[in-house]
Amino acid sequence: KGKEEDKRYDLKGVVEEAVTLAGAFNLADFVPYLAPLDLQGLTQKMKDLSKRADEIFENILDDHLKEKDFRQHKDILGAALALMMNPNNEFLSSFDRDNIKAIMLDLFVGGIGTSLVAIVWALAALIKHP
Repeated sequence: KGKEEDKRYDLKGVVEEAVTLAGAFNLADFVPYLAPLDLQGLTQKMKDLSKRADEIFENILDDHLKEKDFRQHKDILGAALALMMNPNNEFLSSFDRDNIKAIMLDLFVGGIGTSLVAIVWALAALIKHP
């Protein structure tokens, strides 16, 4: 069973669900006093989704740490882990797994965002100049 089929790495499913939840009608957006009640359960679903994404990133980090040569900086994750594991680095003494997961999330979301904007601009140009 490959990583593509493994639910421990289902980042695509998490993103799809996040997009669905972000676009869902939320009554609390229109009646802010209802937000603490979470009548539709959207806040709880987003929290659960956040936990799932965190677990996926943890699995990715654990897999990288299991590799013998992760300190060889084959990718940005290996470089970040090598920085985290370096005991002589006084400037990054507070650099931990949470920081690495935040960087991974930023890179992932940034990649999605730029692709989305490029597609929207391309479609707008095609509509304007068929």
